[in-house]
Amino acid sequence: VTSKLISKARADGKTSDEFNEYLDKLTNTNADTGGIPELKSFIHIHAGIDATGLPENPSADFPAQWAVVRDWDAPEGVESPRNIVLCSMPSLIDPTLAPEGKHVLHAYVPATEPYEWWKGLDR
Repeated sequence: VTSKLISKARADGKTSDEFNEYLDKLTNTNADTGGIPELKSFIHIHAGIDATGLPENPSADFPAQWAVVRDWDAPEGVESPRNIVLCSMPSLIDPTLAPEGKHVLHAYVPATEPYEWWKGLDR
């Protein structure tokens, strides 16, 4: 992609090296979802946290990215339900991502749990 097409402050498409336009308005809003199986659930958390007591820079003891694995030998490997959490604190690398005295935290739990476990959850 060599450029983006902007009209009325909205990205309407993009131009490739061959100057072909691909409009991003090609969506199917009436797709039948009846035959599509539900996938496993996942969780994404983006949070701003107090940095008191936390380092200002990544280190071997406190890296900017880490994973917590409950059981490396679980029956389905790391993909076993409720077995892994992937975390990052990008403000350790780029402090401009958070106000002074704060950090940005991202946690992701991959799609390792059947949807049925969460179906009907009172929101």
